[in-house]
Amino acid sequence: MGSRKPLTLVAVLAVLLSLTAPVFAQQQSGGLAVAVIIDSSGSMLTNDRNQVGLWAAKRLVTMLGENEQVTVISFSDQASVMVPLRNVGAAASKAEIFSGLDRLGYRGNSDIKGSLQLALAELAKAPPTKKRLAVLISDGDPDLPQLVRDPAKMAAYLADTVKVAGQYKTTGAVLYCVATRRTAKVGPLPGQIADAGGGKLFIASDIPGLMEFFQVVASLQEVALYTPPELYFQFEKKPVTAGENLPLRAGLKVWGEPLVPGKDATISRFTVTAVQPDGKTETLDLKDSGLADDADERGGDGVYSGKVKFPAEGTVKLSVEVQGSYRGRRITENASLGEVTVRPVPSVRRDILSFLQGQKNLGPIAAGIVGVLLLLVAISAANRRVSQNVRASLKYWPEKDRSKPVTLDLSRLRKKNIVVSTDDHAGRDFTVPVIERPFGFMIRKFNKFTDIDFGSDSDVLGKEAYVIIGIPGTFLLFEEEGRLEGMPRTRKQVFDGDRFTVRGYVFEFLSPDECARRRSSGPKGRNS
Repeated sequence: MGSRKPLTLVAVLAVLLSLTAPVFAQQQSGGLAVAVIIDSSGSMLTNDRNQVGLWAAKRLVTMLGENEQVTVISFSDQASVMVPLRNVGAAASKAEIFSGLDRLGYRGNSDIKGSLQLALAELAKAPPTKKRLAVLISDGDPDLPQLVRDPAKMAAYLADTVKVAGQYKTTGAVLYCVATRRTAKVGPLPGQIADAGGGKLFIASDIPGLMEFFQVVASLQEVALYTPPELYFQFEKKPVTAGENLPLRAGLKVWGEPLVPGKDATISRFTVTAVQPDGKTETLDLKDSGLADDADERGGDGVYSGKVKFPAEGTVKLSVEVQGSYRGRRITENASLGEVTVRPVPSVRRDILSFLQGQKNLGPIAAGIVGVLLLLVAISAANRRVSQNVRASLKYWPEKDRSKPVTLDLSRLRKKNIVVSTDDHAGRDFTVPVIERPFGFMIRKFNKFTDIDFGSDSDVLGKEAYVIIGIPGTFLLFEEEGRLEGMPRTRKQVFDGDRFTVRGYVFEFLSPDECARRRSSGPKGRNS
């Protein structure tokens, strides 16, 4: 690969479609024959701790049709055929393949050449009507001891590996490489293999990158050269008090990635319309300014933000609209955000005085008793509001260094929503230094009776619950019984002592709160 820079995800998508779509279009009737070549060497424990490679292999198998074919090759010191070439089959057949992948043991070194040879031999068994595709999933270069000790042998091995990759192209197959490194530092071999095999190199250190890659692979048969942008928004719809405001973030996505205005895209209008209780209509311009006044986290990232105001008691109807263009085509998208209930401004003192003034027939003692009762009700309501706040702490440490954990006292903020993020994000409550890439998530305390959007998490355990919610682009891996789950999540209910990892960090949730205690039965949460 030398000094050549790795392609960005968007550029790779465009090049991949333009170069390979015509070839795949000729093979639509036969479908695909896919070889998944997955690295199971010991170095993957360090460079792919979140098992992104394993997730990628399962994702690809899931997306293949029943009559398409798949073979799985794993390699460490030696390469072996885990799944000989076969029809993908229905759900039971896919589950059998997944079971084999789950039994991968990460140990030893990497024989990439041997794995390419085995995969090529398996693909040769495919009918001529099928388009043959191979995906090498690895963390980098070969490290067999006999090669590391002898530079001449290593050079010869690398040259032979590239020659084997070239056989894919000469036999009509296509070979792609997905480097699952934690950083963008990848040796030259993966790029050389992809070039020789007629494919491309993807450096995917996280799940979103891989999701985009496999969505492209799945769409190649349909030659989807133009994908219309999709409107998305992030809005915490809940009852508010008159005079408050709520932040709204929205944007357009293509292949799951935010669409940033530039050469191919323009945004001429991005607005929120609010129909107030009195029937008047107010319009708010959403901005990609990076300013806290606009509730925008980072300018120029394609995410448009604003603060929606609720000045008066009643019900407010909200909708969002965007206009612009993408790749020469006009964009007009709109969506309803639903209704927000606006409560009156509370005034306990005003209510007490109003009541007492209206009770002219009550004696002073009776009036005093009523006043005390109303005061107790007010105190009780205040206590309930306090109990809705997060009462917990969050301990964290780098995955590679557990010697100096840091504890964040969430309780002292007296808030029900607390944001933890890197210093690249605005609006945060706690800042964590970046290790790999920026991230952010919210610790939120739900209540079934007071939170209007609790219905989306109606299967969580208990009347109240703590939920971790990743901001757009942040995926979290939670521990279950001491092991990381196989599928990243964007939200999940958490209990006292639960742990999760995100982009180089391990976090542990600690709370004495009753709603954070894990029960012996019942649902364990919900992700979306």
